[in-house]
Amino acid sequence: MLDARESARDQARVRKQALAEEAASLRGRNEQLGPETGPIKERVATLEKATQPQCPTCGQTLSEKDRKRLVAQLNAEVEARRNQYRANAARLRAIADESAQVEQDLNAAEVDLRQRPALQKREAEWLALSLARKRRKLPSSGWPSGVTSGRQPCRPTRRARPSYPSN
Repeated sequence: MLDARESARDQARVRKQALAEEAASLRGRNEQLGPETGPIKERVATLEKATQPQCPTCGQTLSEKDRKRLVAQLNAEVEARRNQYRANAARLRAIADESAQVEQDLNAAEVDLRQRPALQKREAEWLALSLARKRRKLPSSGWPSGVTSGRQPCRPTRRARPSYPSN
């Protein structure tokens, strides 16, 4: 039982570390998404204000249809980044909940394992008592107590060899 607790503690430590790494990665990605999205938003605003048949950001010829398509494409990119940010934030909340549970499990395992010497002593006492009880039920004769009256334990017997007639 204690070996299982030790294993559970080790697994909880590994899981806690993995969750911490995943959370750090997600926080870092979310911190990058804001600065990456800013220039795209500025480009959209500039394109929406444009009235000339030229792209205000690169100077190339740009029809009204192409300008609208480009604005829609950039808006879709901004929305995809927002969705990624929200998904990362939701995962971070889930990680926080799971980390709290893992921390509780880890603490419980640590408490159990700190009591290991006392538990081992209790287990050894229980085994000794169990062994003593079994010995009382099976005396040295090999028969359970109360069954030995008039009986002897079975012992292997010799088998007689068959005799063959001689010629």
